[in-house]
Amino acid sequence: MPSRLKEKTLGWSTTEFDSNAAYDALLKSAAEEWNMTSTEVEEFIAQIEWHESKGDHTAKQKLADGSTGKGRGLFQYEIGDWGGAWTAKRRFGNWMEDPDNYGSDVGPIPEDFSRLGPQLQRAIFLADALAKGGDPKKEGAHNWWLDKHWAGAEADRFDRSQAFKTSMKSKYEN
Repeated sequence: MPSRLKEKTLGWSTTEFDSNAAYDALLKSAAEEWNMTSTEVEEFIAQIEWHESKGDHTAKQKLADGSTGKGRGLFQYEIGDWGGAWTAKRRFGNWMEDPDNYGSDVGPIPEDFSRLGPQLQRAIFLADALAKGGDPKKEGAHNWWLDKHWAGAEADRFDRSQAFKTSMKSKYEN
């Protein structure tokens, strides 16, 4: 019988790993760390993923000239040497393999997160967010995203901040 993860996740061949259980463990940990309910943490996640990809877990960044950029998946983690995807998957692996957390070897994870199922991408995001620190409840999703997740040039900060606000309007007006 094939694993549920293998059926949902293209290009990743682990059979002993349950992305739903990983997500649940990280959700519980994030809720405790940030003094939030699970529902509040999930709303925080939903706001970030809506802004980054409109909730499309297979998304690939489209640049202004129409070419494909480096961002991949729900949270648009960038591929390439030392990109955000490399850091996020390392943080996820470290969190999952820690016996005090989950105690499971997750195996190799592809750098292109658009090849992973949405629940696994959310689990990776939570592990990365916990490692980055901050207080999403106090800061709010917009400020946390701007300070902790977005990695652009300071000169673009105002425009990116406005883009986040505009994307939240579109999320909640639908």
